[in-house]
Amino acid sequence: MLIALQWLFSFSSKKSDTFDDIVTADAALLYYNGSYFYKTMKKERIREDEVIQSVRMDGNLSMDEVQVVILESNGELSIIPKSNHSKEDTIINIKNRS
Repeated sequence: MLIALQWLFSFSSKKSDTFDDIVTADAALLYYNGSYFYKTMKKERIREDEVIQSVRMDGNLSMDEVQVVILESNGELSIIPKSNHSKEDTIINIKNRS
């Protein structure tokens, strides 16, 4: 039964952009350069302490070490540390859904 549902959702997503938009989540920008996006966090039901916990688990001691935190479409948080020579081409398509 679950396999059939998975196949149906996958097939429908490939055939219909509207259906794909409904069932597929986009990545969301939660934190950028020292600023939290609280409206987006509220909409995505993510608390500030959850972001900080993920940052710690990623090995960072302070939010000052973090450039970007993104809620990925699979529900995981991506933490991108600050760098002297970082390009932002991996976050160019991330929308702040506030």
